[in-house]
Amino acid sequence: VGELRPTGGYIDKNKAESIGYCPQDDIHFSALTVLQSIDYICRIHGLDPALLNNLIISQFQLEKYRHRLVSHLSGGTCRRLHLALCLIGSPTLLLLDEPTAKIDPLLRSHIRLILQHRPIDTSIVFASHSMLESEQLCDRITILVRGNARCLGSPQHLKNKYGINYRVRLTLLQPSFQMPLLTSVDNSNEYVYAEGSLAQLFKLLEQLVEQNKIASNFTVELTSLEHIFLSLQRSQDIKV
Repeated sequence: VGELRPTGGYIDKNKAESIGYCPQDDIHFSALTVLQSIDYICRIHGLDPALLNNLIISQFQLEKYRHRLVSHLSGGTCRRLHLALCLIGSPTLLLLDEPTAKIDPLLRSHIRLILQHRPIDTSIVFASHSMLESEQLCDRITILVRGNARCLGSPQHLKNKYGINYRVRLTLLQPSFQMPLLTSVDNSNEYVYAEGSLAQLFKLLEQLVEQNKIASNFTVELTSLEHIFLSLQRSQDIKV
């Protein structure tokens, strides 16, 4: 977006396309209020602020801040305002760098719904440290490790390719006991179950509980994108 000189490649942009940009660090209109900031961006897009002000303020829950200076907003509120500003004009391409950072979980969920219900012709390039958020919002995901792209595909494709079936968290009651059919992850209380059915896994765990080998409060979950990211990161660390 102009901050770094490109080292190669190209981007084709249709002249009819408009771009909305939400950088990682907010760009402050410190001398303007929330309402004035919305007015300003609306006028840049040739839109009538009177028709959009209340809708934008309501959608991003900024009602009580409408007359407050942007410089006096909290980090999370400023983040909401900045995201609202980049959506004005219904851009066909959105560049969002951690748009929900510093926002509380309830409002983060609300903003995800706004992004999920975007116009069908709007594309989003979305950077996030939250694997859960990426899985909920993205059709295709690339995982970067040390600045290098390690994979690209839909969430389900990545799980099918890199997934390791089930992750088990448990507590050993006999520290020297070697878990059968399960592989420890970094000598922690987390194990990988790579082969066999879920029914076989639960049968094994229940037998070990009856034998007082493990505690009964074990958990079992499917491999997540976060597990895949950590696995790719560990493999990169080993190569280094």
